[in-house]
Amino acid sequence: MRTIVDQSTFVRNSLSPMVHLQEINSSDLTQLIGGLSNVTMLMHLLTSYGNQAEKEVKTFTTNNVHRLRAIGNRSFGEVAQHFVRMMPKLDCEMLFPGDSGLECPVVNVYLSKYEAMLGMLEAQHVSPSLQCQVLQRLFRAFTTHVVNGLLDAHNKHLCDAIGGMDLQVVLSTIDGWCQEHAPKSAFFEKAKKELCPLKDISNILLRGRAIRAVPVLGLNYAQLERFANFYNNNVKPEVNDS
Repeated sequence: MRTIVDQSTFVRNSLSPMVHLQEINSSDLTQLIGGLSNVTMLMHLLTSYGNQAEKEVKTFTTNNVHRLRAIGNRSFGEVAQHFVRMMPKLDCEMLFPGDSGLECPVVNVYLSKYEAMLGMLEAQHVSPSLQCQVLQRLFRAFTTHVVNGLLDAHNKHLCDAIGGMDLQVVLSTIDGWCQEHAPKSAFFEKAKKELCPLKDISNILLRGRAIRAVPVLGLNYAQLERFANFYNNNVKPEVNDS
């Protein structure tokens, strides 16, 4: 436990928003990667810096392709379960800063699908409200920062590094996941009437036009509305079904 605490402190001190990634030398990164989970490391990089650190994330990817492949070969459940195991040991706010109350329309499906994760949290005497918050943050972080941050047509090599998957394969998987759960959510029903079809979103994403405007999953309605306006005003005439 002492080691974990020290690593948490190291991450906080080294990767605070006030520090640029290029100021962290390779030995520091090696120390981080060696001590913390690969998933946690990557998620923290994306959470803290997002698209502002594109060059540094590309460099990190180039130097650590084998680690990213190991991440990509894990299922959603495996990644989420890993985070649950790490959460009691690392500062949640450090890893996932920002609004913890962001509406997540599929969080109920997510919670029921991963009852085992809830069991682990309960075994550690985590309150139900915090359990929900943790899972919301897990879902937010994965969808917003992996999908929205990496699956950019301008950064296709990043996507290829994640499990060796092609961008279209990943987007098709996301589309299928959305379609599977959409009928269960009145939120999605409302959104579908006012937002372009998911296949059109995929086309937009593939062309790298609106990747930073829509994470596809975990959006609240205000975000969907903003994206719909962006889509209608800027992108829709150019989208095709190919």
